Amino acid sequence: MKVLGLLVTMLCVSWPVHAQPVDHRPAFRVTYGVLLDGKEPKAGSAYCSSDKTCTLINDADVQLNLRMSSGLSGGAELSVICRPIDCSFSGRMPRVTVRDHSTLYLVQGRDFGVVHDLVARINRTVGSVRLDIRKAP
Repeated sequence: MKVLGLLVTMLCVSWPVHAQPVDHRPAFRVTYGVLLDGKEPKAGSAYCSSDKTCTLINDADVQLNLRMSSGLSGGAELSVICRPIDCSFSGRMPRVTVRDHSTLYLVQGRDFGVVHDLVARINRTVGSVRLDIRKAP
């Protein structure tokens, strides 16, 4: 009986296992450009993976993060933090959903509406962000 158990164990250990390879390559290539009033233009590209936060820029003036969904059709969430002034996207929201090609405007301030005490506020544009998102080669 011990010999039979040993043979079964050896057969199980030596049996080939076909595991699926894990692809760790980034899924998307993001090209970006940021213009802020009175600051040097910033541009570059980054490779980002699905369902992970990708920091495009993080310096003294601005922090720009992108979180890709699993597929390009699902879009991506872009968030911005400006320093030393506070800024947001044109709807005064710190996060927006973007698709493959986007041009977004940055406005001064960060709140969740443009009406305050029944007085309309004028959004002062302080910059813009341009994105191009493509599947990685």
